[in-house]
Amino acid sequence: MVDKKRTQKSKKNTKKETTTNKQKLDEKKEQKDVNQEPKNVKKDRNNLIFILLFISVGILVISSLFQNNVPEPKEEIIIGDSKVEFNNFTFEKKEDGMWYTYVLVDDFLSAPREYEVPFYYNPYDVLDIEFRRGLESIFLDVPNIYITINPEYDSKAVIAGTEISKILGKVWFKKVKAGLTKQVNGSEFPIITCEDINSKTRVIEFRLGDVTKIFQEEGCIIIQGTDEQELIRAADKMAFRMLKIMMA
Repeated sequence: MVDKKRTQKSKKNTKKETTTNKQKLDEKKEQKDVNQEPKNVKKDRNNLIFILLFISVGILVISSLFQNNVPEPKEEIIIGDSKVEFNNFTFEKKEDGMWYTYVLVDDFLSAPREYEVPFYYNPYDVLDIEFRRGLESIFLDVPNIYITINPEYDSKAVIAGTEISKILGKVWFKKVKAGLTKQVNGSEFPIITCEDINSKTRVIEFRLGDVTKIFQEEGCIIIQGTDEQELIRAADKMAFRMLKIMMA
């Protein structure tokens, strides 16, 4: 009788242990299932990470391209009343009141040469004058250029014309001639207006107007000032552009 009870008790303990072991195995399996993501979920997450990395790299590359295409601002320094630096050009004001700088000019017969060029103004003095980009290219393909002035203007207008002619002749190697917009008794200068433009000739006309600016009318360059002194200032702006001292 006692042995029978012991056998029954042993069976119960064995059954209990089997149940406990089974529960432990189920818990381990559940824990493993929790820690191990389904393959499709893991694949989707990896794809998402790859896409985000690709977008990030793409943004960096595009940003660097835009940064490389944007020109760095040139150094513009005002040193004092008699010396300034603009776009790597140094201007010094001498005793005659003129601003001098050195420019490198190509010489077809020898190596490029450096010339000292005087101006009535420095680049900072003409920043406000409107100049449409690309106007100077009008002179590229023609050998002859006329600079024409109203004969009723005073001598400062002639000085303004000289400011342009010295650059066109010495630096651009153009044949520059003078003209007048109106007939003057006893004058040997021809009457030249913007209507005289052709395939071999361009015209620069000095004109008085309400605003000091530089513009073009059907291939004719107009250098305009509110008075004759302003014509000189506008002429220096034009000269700075032709020498690539100023880019705007």
